[in-house]
Amino acid sequence: MEKIFDPNNPVHKERANLAKIGPSGAKMLDGVFEPLIEKDTTVATDFQKTFSFTRLYDDVPDTLAEFQESIFIWEGEGQIHWTDGDRGNLLPNIRLLCTLEANMSRLVPLLKLEKGEGGQSYCTISYEIVVEVGRTQLQARIQWRENVSVPHDH
Repeated sequence: MEKIFDPNNPVHKERANLAKIGPSGAKMLDGVFEPLIEKDTTVATDFQKTFSFTRLYDDVPDTLAEFQESIFIWEGEGQIHWTDGDRGNLLPNIRLLCTLEANMSRLVPLLKLEKGEGGQSYCTISYEIVVEVGRTQLQARIQWRENVSVPHDH
């Protein structure tokens, strides 16, 4: 996952040399691992949690018909902050849990270009991932706002 570089965050400082300028002109770090649910957390059978995400583009996308977000899990011991090692490969105990897909093409006409710190244009898409734990399985979906409704796709 890509996040805005925070120079006051000790974890981000570890990889300050890998920060790149993103579409908004802000420094970005790739490969940040933030758990949706901490390992060994006990959750009720009706547990639901919503996580907010933002994706930046250099321009308004032509289509969002095949929008995807991958969810990874950490199967190792302890806590981690990065999905990859020094060479950019996934850590051995990181595994792809699922890839959420949604047709968000109805958003394209609503998107507007913004101006970044350096004057360059970029586009922002904000969305949420909703994680639900049922009696027998984990479910997740992407949702976004179009005017006042909250449509979602599984």
